[in-house]
Amino acid sequence: MWTPVDLWTRTSVLLVVLSCLVGGEQLLNGGFESMNNWSCGGFKCELVAPGDSRFGSHSVKVSGRTQSYQGPSQHVNLKPGTYYKVQSYVKLLNQLSSAIGHNFMLEIAVSHSGGQTDYITGALRNLVTVADGWVLMQGDFLTPNKAISSANFYYQGPEGGVEFLVDQASMVEVNVNADNWRQTTDAVINRIRKSDINFHVTTASGIAPHDVRIEVKQTKKSFPFGSAISSWKYVDSAQQKYRDWIHTHLNWGVLENGLKWDFLEPTQGNLQYDRAVNALKGLTSHGIKVRGHNLVWSVDSAVPTYVRGQTGNQLRDTVRKHIQWTCQLTRGLVQHWDVNNENLHGYWFQRQLHDINYNLELFRETHAADPNVHLFLNDYNVVGGGDSTGAYLAQARKFKAANVNLYGLGVQSHFPAETEPSPTMIKSRLDTLAQAGLPIWATELTVEVADEHKRADYYERALRALYGHEAVEGILFWGFWDQSHYLGEKAALVRGNNLDLTEAGRRVLDLLENQWMTHESHTLSTANQQFAVRGFHGDYQISVFYQNHELTALRQTFSLGKTAHPVTINVHK
Repeated sequence: MWTPVDLWTRTSVLLVVLSCLVGGEQLLNGGFESMNNWSCGGFKCELVAPGDSRFGSHSVKVSGRTQSYQGPSQHVNLKPGTYYKVQSYVKLLNQLSSAIGHNFMLEIAVSHSGGQTDYITGALRNLVTVADGWVLMQGDFLTPNKAISSANFYYQGPEGGVEFLVDQASMVEVNVNADNWRQTTDAVINRIRKSDINFHVTTASGIAPHDVRIEVKQTKKSFPFGSAISSWKYVDSAQQKYRDWIHTHLNWGVLENGLKWDFLEPTQGNLQYDRAVNALKGLTSHGIKVRGHNLVWSVDSAVPTYVRGQTGNQLRDTVRKHIQWTCQLTRGLVQHWDVNNENLHGYWFQRQLHDINYNLELFRETHAADPNVHLFLNDYNVVGGGDSTGAYLAQARKFKAANVNLYGLGVQSHFPAETEPSPTMIKSRLDTLAQAGLPIWATELTVEVADEHKRADYYERALRALYGHEAVEGILFWGFWDQSHYLGEKAALVRGNNLDLTEAGRRVLDLLENQWMTHESHTLSTANQQFAVRGFHGDYQISVFYQNHELTALRQTFSLGKTAHPVTINVHK
């Protein structure tokens, strides 16, 4: 059993080690054992006596606040274009009666010459309550790649009149060039995306082994690679090239807008579902599995206008009927549902019902409506950015503990415009989320860069980092065609009426259909030969050639999964 002193010592040592491994601690007196180095202008900060601290002997109580931005602050020296990890513990002491919970943010104000200031969120926690006690805020941020004249770290979030405690704050620089990320991801890919195909080949008398060639050809990948799909374009008879590209290169899809509430029911009672259902049936008929996106979207602007005036049981009944009807409509046509989209950043339904746990009820309703579909959370700035990663982990753990049939975490993976994805940071964020013990799907992958050669590099870095992580179970782009992508050509894999490949498209298809598919040929050297092929998971065809002519009677097909597969071949004329 660790005593409080032991825990404080252990944590301090870990922070020192972490500081040495990366760029050193940026905050002074992050343990709040005094008020040294911290500023509290216009409100009150005071040391709390031992007994109500997260670590060490003291924490700091923040009171007398009249504005949401009032919290302890400290000047920090930051480098341009640099990643930093940031964390702190906070504890809410009171709640406003009108709030179901309060939000906290660790903010960084970065000032530049000429008076410009960038306000960056390093970490956030949403809907914190008094009952939560001490909560950990953790995340990361990237400073702008331009000269910095000054920077200030501060706590922000709860409304005026809310009091809270803070303890154990830390900010450390991350050296993203310190690790060999490519070697790491390649090793993971080889270990978890492949299995052995063990061959035992014998040849009959009179057949020279060197005249025998065994061809190992993967015909289908099992790992899900997909894209957002426009149901409008997919069912348009004039868009055959669009459909052909999807059917040729993808094994998963997600309707970009077609299944959202306000598209299925633009006005109350006006149900418009033929286009979406026809798209689902078309995709399914071509062997493409589909994610359902989304049943409910809690961001205020995404709530249908005719729903916004409802409250109480009327609102609950309306949502329940929508979930039941939509699940019945799509039963057998979708494998996943994003139940309550972007619930870290929007919680309209929870606020409207004054029920912080209504998001859990939505999952229970969905599971009851379709017990066979996998249910997901889905949010942003958890892998493409890092300010919400820690909050997403906390949300996942809450859902898992509530036993509401949460299957996995959707990480949208929209990377900032003209910013090269960092495999180091992607891995770090995925490592954090993997602590929930749930499968992770990259659901909305985009990079945004005008130069198509850089775009190719950026997509490759993101794909390798995602595919090379053990917790990731599937990857979907948020569109691929410049004429059907919300970011246009800056994120596109193909362009123009003929869907011509961009350099990014060529790079992506080389990964998906060449580097991450198995096609090998082996010529025998002895009459009784054993060898192994390390193959990517999926469907295979084994062909046997004697003197360059296939012996079709010896052809074999099989599916390679996570365990080794034996192949026995006896070559005879």
